[in-house]
Amino acid sequence: MDRAQLSHPIVKAAITALHAGDRKAWLALFVPDAVLTDDGSRRSYVEWSDTELFGKGNGRIIDILSEQDNGLTVNTLFHSNVWGEFKTFWTFQIQGDKIARLDVGQLAG
Repeated sequence: MDRAQLSHPIVKAAITALHAGDRKAWLALFVPDAVLTDDGSRRSYVEWSDTELFGKGNGRIIDILSEQDNGLTVNTLFHSNVWGEFKTFWTFQIQGDKIARLDVGQLAG
């Protein structure tokens, strides 16, 4: 699935910013007190983004496998320079036109 086919506009903007390596655009999509969990552990969305996506992890979505929940959950093939390649889920909760919560984690199998 191409990211242009994503059905939710905020999710599409987030995945597009991530794909472009645009930290400023990515962070601008979040409410200031956004919640982020990574495999169930709560993390600062700014620190997590700086480490896992834009820092040493240099995380990237290689392929979008599917979307669910009216486009608010995206299942992907993800690559991290630290953790390697694996399948992930990204579940977004939107408040207005911003991301209020993002839950990410490894998919089983």
